[in-house]
Amino acid sequence: MTDGSTTTDLPAPETVIRETDWASLECGFTDPLRVPAGLRNVLHPDPAVRQEAQRNLRGAFDAEACQALPATAPAATYLAALLADPRAAEALDFPDPDASDRSMRAVLLDALGHYFHSADDRTCASLGHGPDESALRYLRPAVHRVVAPLLDHEDRAVRHACVFTAVSLVEHPRLAPHRAALAGHARRLLAESGRFDYRDAALEGLRDWGHDTSGLETDEDSERRLQLATEPPF
Repeated sequence: MTDGSTTTDLPAPETVIRETDWASLECGFTDPLRVPAGLRNVLHPDPAVRQEAQRNLRGAFDAEACQALPATAPAATYLAALLADPRAAEALDFPDPDASDRSMRAVLLDALGHYFHSADDRTCASLGHGPDESALRYLRPAVHRVVAPLLDHEDRAVRHACVFTAVSLVEHPRLAPHRAALAGHARRLLAESGRFDYRDAALEGLRDWGHDTSGLETDEDSERRLQLATEPPF
C-alpha cells in the first residue's frame, strides 16, 4: 500500500471482521481475537458490554506510545464504516466535557482521530514510518469520505471529534483541496472547545496550512504544549 490510494469506498463492517486474520496481528496488551469481539460489541445496547468492548479495542492501538499496530488499520476501517450506522447516533450514559450528551458516533470519531494522528506527517517524521503507519495512511481518502459529512453535525461533540480526525486525514495530497474549508471548522472548534488534544490538533492544522494562530492560541494551550515538549515521548 502507498499514500497514493484511490480507494473511495470502505468495506462493510462485517467484511472487515471476516476477511482479517486477527490471530496473526500484534494487538498490544490483549489477545488479538478479543479485538474483533470488541468491534462487534462497540455499539451494543448494554452499557457494560459496550464498555468492555471499548477496553478490548485499546489492544488495537498503543495509546501510551501513540503508535499504530498491525491491528490498527483494520480496526479503523471497521469503526469508520460504523459511522453511518443508526445506532451510532444514540446518546451514551456518561457526561462529556464538551456537550451534555455524547453519542457513540463522537466516540468512534475520537478513536479514529487518535488512530490517524499516530500516522500523521509530524508523528511519522519524528518516530518513523513503518508498514502499520502506511496501512493507516492508505485509508485516509476512504475514511475522509465518511467523516467529512459530519463536520456540520448538530451535535457539538461529533463536530469536534470530526475536526480532530479530519486534520490528519487531509494531509493526504488528494485531500489538500479540503483544507480551506476545514480551517473554518478548526476555528469554530477553538472558539467552543477547551479539550487540549482537540485544540492542539486544530492549531497544528491551521499552522501547517499557513494560517496565523496568534489570536487563537491561549496561554493554557502554550503551557500545555511546552510541557509535552519537555516530556519523554514514551
